[in-house]
Amino acid sequence: MSSEKAETEDAESPLAIEQKLLSIPEVFVYKVPPLRTASGHRAEDWGLADPLFTGMLRMFQADTKLRIVLYAYRDTTTLKETDDNLIPFGECPIEVKPKEDIIAFVDAVIDSSRYFVIKLKDPNSTRTTSIGIGFRDREVAFDFKNSLNEYVRYIDRMAL
Repeated sequence: MSSEKAETEDAESPLAIEQKLLSIPEVFVYKVPPLRTASGHRAEDWGLADPLFTGMLRMFQADTKLRIVLYAYRDTTTLKETDDNLIPFGECPIEVKPKEDIIAFVDAVIDSSRYFVIKLKDPNSTRTTSIGIGFRDREVAFDFKNSLNEYVRYIDRMAL
């Protein structure tokens, strides 16, 4: 009976094509300590000189769903974007409603424009964890933030 339901749902729902919105070959990943104040996360508390690893970030969108995927590199000397050199580290699935804020999924820190806190979700449970990400250049951080803003604007336009 469950297979009949799945077939019916597949026949009724349009196929959403996922497209890559952004690919950033260098992202610094940090362990985020618990919040000290209600004002927000501070990147200076993360030990910026000593990230967990330097990896890659990709952002994908399929209809109203957005995914931020972090990868670690097997060979950190070349930073090649090949499938055999990328190890998936975690994923931040995002789906906002019209006029809803993205802060529940991605939040900027209060002391820098180049660092953010994202919520990684365990695909096998409902567990989430906060992880810090940072970019070497402000322009790259701007591209990341702009892609998120474009997604939110898209969701708001779809509601009109």
